[in-house]
Amino acid sequence: MHGHTVDEDRRTNENRFWLVSRMGSGGTAVVYEAVDARSFRRVALKGLRGGCTNPTPARRALEHEAAAMHAARGSRICRCYGVEECYGQPWLVLERLVGCTLQARLAAGPIGICAAIDLAAQIASGLETIHRAGLVHSDIKPANVFITESNRVKILDFGLATTAAERSVDEVLGTARYISPERILRAPFDHRSDLFSLGAVLYEMAFGRSPFAAATTADAIFKVLDSDPPPVAGLSSPTARTVDRLARTLLDKNPDGRCQSAAEVRRALTRIQRSRFRRINHPTSHWPVQTPRSSHDAAA
Repeated sequence: MHGHTVDEDRRTNENRFWLVSRMGSGGTAVVYEAVDARSFRRVALKGLRGGCTNPTPARRALEHEAAAMHAARGSRICRCYGVEECYGQPWLVLERLVGCTLQARLAAGPIGICAAIDLAAQIASGLETIHRAGLVHSDIKPANVFITESNRVKILDFGLATTAAERSVDEVLGTARYISPERILRAPFDHRSDLFSLGAVLYEMAFGRSPFAAATTADAIFKVLDSDPPPVAGLSSPTARTVDRLARTLLDKNPDGRCQSAAEVRRALTRIQRSRFRRINHPTSHWPVQTPRSSHDAAA
């Protein structure tokens, strides 16, 4: 694959993309960095891991994902350029992002309560865009949240995204400790299922552990259905206690007990940020003060 030149790739669509390096893989997918010989733009190519013996269903799945990403396009969503045939199989052509996934960020160590609030607010903003498009993402988890070098969140992987007409699918897919109880039970679900997943991500970011950590998928499913997140020791700061309450609200087993929209979650996180700033900078003042723009906000 590395033997092609950009000029040779121009000759046919089959060799339109010059593969640069393998970026990663997960589940059934693999992602390569590539150069588009037509635009000379660096892109990410997402295809089936291990090749593709029957390209028709693979193309159908990638076209479904591309359509969902196009419908939900926005500043917090990874940009999709479409589906192309190359090297004998279909590929989803995506913008090349520089940074790391939230999963990698968490693996490197604690990120702190302030960063957790900021990132969760950005994820909530992305979910607002997705839900306005009539979609449920259905796979919000740290591996599908990308953090750019300027600390901007981009939501990835719309392979499980569904519309209202598609929500009767029997098969439950995703990572167990982030899936809502209603989806595990194959009950009717809506956008509030994504908010449950966001609650699990917020809890993990803020407190350094998954609320439903388990050794096996079966144990994780049992905890999602029947257990509350473990109490967090040493929540001495008002900010940490408020974040804990918000995360637990989002993790309510009953969708009616959660926040009812991503916008509501984003506003709650913004209030937490502002309250923390007032306590630090105006400990005796009750007047509302403007929240300073952080480096994260400036990048957004």
